[in-house]
Amino acid sequence: MFNPESILLLEKRIGWNSPISSLPPIEVSDHNLTSTSGRTFKSFHELVSVDNLYWTLPSIDISNEELNEYIFNIRKEAAIQAISKVLKHPDYCSTRDYDKLISEQPILFDDVIGYGVVIRCFEIYISSNRSNSDERNTRLSYESLKVELEGIRNENGYTVSVGINSKFNKAIKEAQRIIFPTKIKVIGGHW
Repeated sequence: MFNPESILLLEKRIGWNSPISSLPPIEVSDHNLTSTSGRTFKSFHELVSVDNLYWTLPSIDISNEELNEYIFNIRKEAAIQAISKVLKHPDYCSTRDYDKLISEQPILFDDVIGYGVVIRCFEIYISSNRSNSDERNTRLSYESLKVELEGIRNENGYTVSVGINSKFNKAIKEAQRIIFPTKIKVIGGHW
């Protein structure tokens, strides 16, 4: 169990970067730039930027307010998803209040939130049907983005390159390991 304040706390942990280019003139709100951890989404992957998102949106006539609301929602949804994914564990207790844990150790959720936003941005880039002079500003094809997400396995099935999805799942498991530690069971034996 957790309350909306936990979502708000985690939503502010990682912020967006200011746009690199001035074309189009995009102004990211202070709220979206806020990062209580000092990290930005671009630190999780170089292609995660407000510029790239802008160039893949369906409409070129989006206002700054609409764009800021759009990127705020991506960030908020990632915080909600992080809590849900981490607490989805066999040892989860619906009567336990997890708010104290979230407020005392918000860093446990940082990587889950960060990689969650990377995955969401890549999904937006891949599914965009908008074409422009920058060709989505990423200059990457569908296949390249899929490799970034999923990684590469050789013909024997061994991982050659870890993808963002693997990093996301690893971050979830690391947070779960701390929140839900494995109980050691001693079976048999005389002491």
